[in-house]
Amino acid sequence: MTVIKGLLKSKELEDILRSEIKKHLKPGDFLMPEMQLAEKYSVGRITVRKAVEGLVNEGLLQRIQGKGTFVTNPRENNKRLNILLSKGSFRGYEPLPGDNEFQANGRKWNVNINLLQERSELENDLPKFFSSEDIDLVYVHEGIIQYLAKNRMVLNLDKFIEKSGVIRKNDFEPHAMKTFLWNNSAYGLPLFYSPLVLYYNKDIFDAYGLQYPDNTWKWDDMVEAASTMTGVNQKVGKWKTFGLGLYQINKNLLAAMVRQNGGDFYDAEGKCVLDSPEAVEAMQFCSDLSNKLHIVPTIHFIDQNFSLKEMFCNKYLGMFIGFYDDYVYLKENFNGRWDVEELPMGKRRSSPLSVQGWAISSKSRRKAEAFEFLESFYRNFNKKPFIRFLTRIPAYSFPSGILPVPFIRSLEYARPAHDSPKKFNPEEFRMGFINLWTGFEKAEDVCKTFCAKFNNESE
Repeated sequence: MTVIKGLLKSKELEDILRSEIKKHLKPGDFLMPEMQLAEKYSVGRITVRKAVEGLVNEGLLQRIQGKGTFVTNPRENNKRLNILLSKGSFRGYEPLPGDNEFQANGRKWNVNINLLQERSELENDLPKFFSSEDIDLVYVHEGIIQYLAKNRMVLNLDKFIEKSGVIRKNDFEPHAMKTFLWNNSAYGLPLFYSPLVLYYNKDIFDAYGLQYPDNTWKWDDMVEAASTMTGVNQKVGKWKTFGLGLYQINKNLLAAMVRQNGGDFYDAEGKCVLDSPEAVEAMQFCSDLSNKLHIVPTIHFIDQNFSLKEMFCNKYLGMFIGFYDDYVYLKENFNGRWDVEELPMGKRRSSPLSVQGWAISSKSRRKAEAFEFLESFYRNFNKKPFIRFLTRIPAYSFPSGILPVPFIRSLEYARPAHDSPKKFNPEEFRMGFINLWTGFEKAEDVCKTFCAKFNNESE
């Protein structure tokens, strides 16, 4: 895989190797091993590896596992598909074998994966990645697809879908598919999705004589139960058993709270309206859960210790809010009695919908080949050996009757946290609200400042 994180020294070596290859090697000739290259040019093997990976991504070289790296035939370079992923994109699902060939339906696909270390790298510099003709397919999420579609960075797939004998819009989960539409046209194909739900420990609820959560629960019911369960854990002294766990900095959770209270992130024109009374009240409530009521671990506590699901498995949480991958994790790792329920209800029901999937870059020189690859990919979706340990809900042709009921019911009122065509930067969001989550500022001031900044930058 090509890791997009290069040093100047490796770029210099890349230029040298490119020149040497064009002068002295022909298609089919093998490049000398990395160790010999390192000795020849007096550089480290990491520098050599980065330089070679750059030429592989360029299409000048190709790697074959167990054989080596050789010079490609320029006439065949246009058959190579370059795919852009961020680290962890395919957690629990491994359909792509990196620089090897992907074979489906009798055809071999020569793919090269460009791997970003963090998803934020893509979000922070979208024009950089989508202006390159070398990128064909991009793994995207619901938070940026409308921005990409509006700015014509990704391809309108309607004409391809109309002619396809494999891919049809109706084969996708409707709510997931809707997130990848712009002006009723498909600019991407969803792969995975999940709403947020509430997990709870039955043993802890029984120990305190509490009734289990159900779909009539309101936030006041959750706070009352969490307050009862919060206290000092005698087994480990200083550690507390918290009634509830949630990631306050997560835009998905906050979208649910704000919308349930009658507010929203944006209005119909895409303007940030987090400074509305309803949104401010919801944000302050979320902060008070840890800083005033002390029934939720602070963000510093979570960062320095365990994840929420790990805390839950170790009996440090009576409840926590999470996605479907948490459900799979608990099934495999939790030794106790637990269950899952819809999110508690505010003035109205709402749940965020997290969706990930594929888009084709509008700058790609291999648009038809990229869509044909997607046809092969989805034709084999949900079939062995591609699924090893599924931790996300497939958005395509997923058998009914498998999902727990709370996930299915949540879809009736779920929508993406970010459904505006304007660019959203998660890191700016986190930093903008950090003083609220740590209790140093009030929601009214933080929300007002964030909205002013967002709306000013979006104009």
